[in-house]
Amino acid sequence: MFNKMSNKDLDEFSISLARELARQYESESEAEALSRKAKKKLGKALDKIYLKAADFQLEHKLGIYGKARLGNTFKWELKELGYKETFVDEATKGLILSLNRN
Repeated sequence: MFNKMSNKDLDEFSISLARELARQYESESEAEALSRKAKKKLGKALDKIYLKAADFQLEHKLGIYGKARLGNTFKWELKELGYKETFVDEATKGLILSLNRN
């Protein structure tokens, strides 16, 4: 009837998204981050993460709380991995938007 997920499962998925992003796009210096090649690489990595999140949302029908928890866990994991605050905020914003499109 209801497709309830445990908080632990939701957190594990969020952390796996952040770590997958870290594997595909390592934190770079400011100069490297501005290059066209780096921007293209980042765009592909984010698109892949956002698509996975959107598919997850469709499968599990996350409510407002679930989406917020997914976003917060993703954000804190990126911070733990050493990404800059502006990058973390933008990546998390894109993740939440991808969850709300469906």
